[in-house]
Amino acid sequence: MKYSELISFKPIESTIQLLETADKKVAQDMVQTYVMSDKMAENIKATVIDQLQMEEVVDNKAVMIVGNYGTGKSHLMSVISAIATDADNLQFAQNKGFAKDMEIVAGKFEVLRLKVDGLTMPLREIILAEIEDDFAKRGLDYSVPDLNNVRDNARLIKDVMQVFQSKYSDKGYLIVIDELLSYLTSRDEKQIVLDLAFLQSMAEMCSKSRIRLICGVQEKVFDNPRFSFVSETLKKVGDRFTQIVITKEATAFVVSERILKKTSEQKAMIRAHLEKFSGLYGGMSSKMEDFVDLFPIHPSYIDVFNKIYVIENRHTVKRMLTVAHGTFCLIDTGDAVIRGFATGGGSFNVAEFAMRLNIVGVGRFAISLYGEVDRGVQKNKEEENVYFLMRERIIIEDYIEGLKYLSDIYDDRDLLTFVDDLKNSDMYKTAFTKSAELAKKRNVPANEILESKADIDSYFRGGN
Repeated sequence: MKYSELISFKPIESTIQLLETADKKVAQDMVQTYVMSDKMAENIKATVIDQLQMEEVVDNKAVMIVGNYGTGKSHLMSVISAIATDADNLQFAQNKGFAKDMEIVAGKFEVLRLKVDGLTMPLREIILAEIEDDFAKRGLDYSVPDLNNVRDNARLIKDVMQVFQSKYSDKGYLIVIDELLSYLTSRDEKQIVLDLAFLQSMAEMCSKSRIRLICGVQEKVFDNPRFSFVSETLKKVGDRFTQIVITKEATAFVVSERILKKTSEQKAMIRAHLEKFSGLYGGMSSKMEDFVDLFPIHPSYIDVFNKIYVIENRHTVKRMLTVAHGTFCLIDTGDAVIRGFATGGGSFNVAEFAMRLNIVGVGRFAISLYGEVDRGVQKNKEEENVYFLMRERIIIEDYIEGLKYLSDIYDDRDLLTFVDDLKNSDMYKTAFTKSAELAKKRNVPANEILESKADIDSYFRGGN
């Protein structure tokens, strides 16, 4: 029996894109390729399905799905939303117990899927803007009100659901938010308090309306030490959520069933092989079935995998691979050089060196290194652009304040209208034309007047 015979699975996307599951074919594939144990199915029923259902009157709560990068968190969210949208997807579920439990919510929802990582807008504005766009696609007339005048988030959500129910009176509205932790960690103390307050209001409305909420995070949020500065707020929000954690046992089951699935004959052969060594390793006998199911991977791999949080950052993974490639290439090249001298009889044996050199490895390292350099260049460009935009904004604001001051002194209507033009439009390039005319009226030297975009950009970037 060869190792290649033990590794066989249908490839899926390395990173599940939640937003793509709105496509019917993609949704079916997501449901069909998701593997779960019976224990995981039981946990999903208690923490997810019972909270989504609308048949019984209970104190419904929002749902938080916790899973490290690569454990299938986004995949699970995609499966739940796909079945909640279309009952036909039930037939593709691998776990029949899960499929049976999901019947109560299958096809009962319209779903809004969104990711919030990398965004800087307040959470309330993000969600409501997405709802407005989603309603427009559904032919529903809804516009986000002026949020500065909103005094009750619950009332805001009620208004949303009132519009939704005007067309979908027999359905619920399921909002699925992925990468919430990445978003929250980018917020300061004041911002995160407001974000959590809106999240709490949405969670509370799950028991008072047909809106439902599922959020995906990489780590537990409500008892996370990095949010200790808002611990009291988190406690209130946590009371309105149920949590399901994708455990190491669930991960091990997926690995054994998707990547390392074996026939009974193969398991018997592996068991006979491993039993020869069981007396040499403590605890191996008691966990023999785990060793057999995961062979040739050691069961401890799962423990280590679930503790790695650095791989949430894709660029970090690429950098790790670059370092690994570089290390192996250095060792291989050193070995090739040594053998080249050793077999050269006093000179360097180029043929031996070429035969020993890992050309493929060197090529991969070169590609990885090029990628790192390219990312570094792009990062520097982005930092320069950010600095330029910040400096530009400061100068524009100072410029407007100066114009206001001059307009008060000269009681100049031209200045007053120009200030309004500049404040109410981000097309400052056009506005500066009017500024140049004002400067000429006041006999400003021609060489000190900014008349074109090139003049403006040169000034902002420190030119003359």
